[in-house]
Amino acid sequence: MKPAQLLRFAAVIVPLAVGSWIVLQGSSVSAQTSGADAMKMFDKDNDGSIDLVEAKAAAAALFDKLDANHDGTVTNEELGGRAEVLRQLLPSPNPYMSFSVEGVMPKGAYLSLTETRFKLADPDNDGTLDAKELDGALGQDLLKLLR
Repeated sequence: MKPAQLLRFAAVIVPLAVGSWIVLQGSSVSAQTSGADAMKMFDKDNDGSIDLVEAKAAAAALFDKLDANHDGTVTNEELGGRAEVLRQLLPSPNPYMSFSVEGVMPKGAYLSLTETRFKLADPDNDGTLDAKELDGALGQDLLKLLR
């Protein structure tokens, strides 16, 4: 394939690990992780499900990792390609206006967004997410905030 033909592709798929991949489209980053792989990463008590405490712990750990200057907020620059993904996950109208206007999101808002996304991914309202729920579109949206 000629270099000019390669430029016609709208996305590049890069394998990360078994069951995980990342798709780069322009400046946005979207990732897919299987529910089973998510269980291995986030089910700390090994009960076969992820509860809100486990989800928020994972989100907080990721936030702290992304917060390069440790000021309790993440900026577009600190988020890198995740900034566009985060914008897509924000509810409309956006209660976290500081992120969309100024490009800054405090940790509390990130954890609140995680909780909102967790509840959306829990259709049976049992307070836990199993691998099947995480494989669904709403579960995948939550996972974008955890890894």
